[in-house]
Amino acid sequence: LSKRKNHQAVIAALAGLKKKHVYYLICGQGTLKHTLMEQAKKLGVGRYVRLLGFLADVEELYRNADLFVFPSLQEGMPAALMEAMAAGLPCIASDIRGNRELIDSQGGRLFLPGQTAKIQAALREFLDCPRLRDTCGCHNQEKIKNYDLAVVGRRMKKIYGKSIDF
Repeated sequence: LSKRKNHQAVIAALAGLKKKHVYYLICGQGTLKHTLMEQAKKLGVGRYVRLLGFLADVEELYRNADLFVFPSLQEGMPAALMEAMAAGLPCIASDIRGNRELIDSQGGRLFLPGQTAKIQAALREFLDCPRLRDTCGCHNQEKIKNYDLAVVGRRMKKIYGKSIDF
């Protein structure tokens, strides 16, 4: 829950949706916990934002989610995004290095940091169209197979021409 994770943009977008029963679940810990909850309360969506801390069973969370929003301003390896794709979720992600290599228009939507209206439009599009969510989720599940450890290991062996154990 740090500034670079950019959760405040999703909270602002959620407030603009004016839809009930749309929850934003945030996993993690950090210094912005109280700030994020205050923002959500101030914007009238406090009851729809949940800070879960670190979960023991992230797979269960993915199974019960309709979509995944990844608003980070900066990421190294976007592991959570890759997990969401493997779980078959459509993804709305910031257009930053790592995310843009994974998410295409068939698997979700990208937005530039600061484009709260674009986050909101993508949320509305996916919430209003279950079929689109399913189609994008299936695409992501197939696409992420290219990043399986065995696949990457074979590519690395080909590049370096040596026996590399993964």
